[in-house]
Amino acid sequence: MDSPYPSATFLRSKESRAFEEFWRALRGEKLVPARADFQPAKARSFLGDIVLMEAPTETKPVYRIRVTGQRFDNLIGANLTGRNNLDFMPEEYHAGSIAAGRTVVELPCGLWQISPAHLVRGYATNLEITAFPLGADESGLSYILMQVLPAGGLNSVSLPTDQGVGIDTALTHQYIDIGAGVPAA
Repeated sequence: MDSPYPSATFLRSKESRAFEEFWRALRGEKLVPARADFQPAKARSFLGDIVLMEAPTETKPVYRIRVTGQRFDNLIGANLTGRNNLDFMPEEYHAGSIAAGRTVVELPCGLWQISPAHLVRGYATNLEITAFPLGADESGLSYILMQVLPAGGLNSVSLPTDQGVGIDTALTHQYIDIGAGVPAA
């Protein structure tokens, strides 16, 4: 079946690599920084593009969005704080998305991907998503800290969504080794 998305080769942006360096600086000597190590005041240049979500677990397979940056809200066309990220993708992608999120936290590793997204304004574009784990807070919840950037190009595709926002399966992705390896292909 032909893909409705234009074929392209995607490379990680310098902004994505800078976000990785920021995250690595948070952890000090630890493999993964704790949630408390992420202080918004230290992330000024990334703050507008940040999404902080609760990581899915076996008993709670959701991505509750806790914080979104203003540039992200402007890009998407809505503030998604408090929502479950899975609400914005077709159900057939939920299991794979949950597995990827659990891998990021449990292995641990980073994740970089390009995903088409249908935005509130009625058009679709590709998003560059870079994600890294944050260790548990005092309640035992782990988190995923993401940077979400427009990856260029508008698509004529309209994703089926009743939420105003829709995220399709990744066009490309790669896990990022943070010191514990990456999943086997």
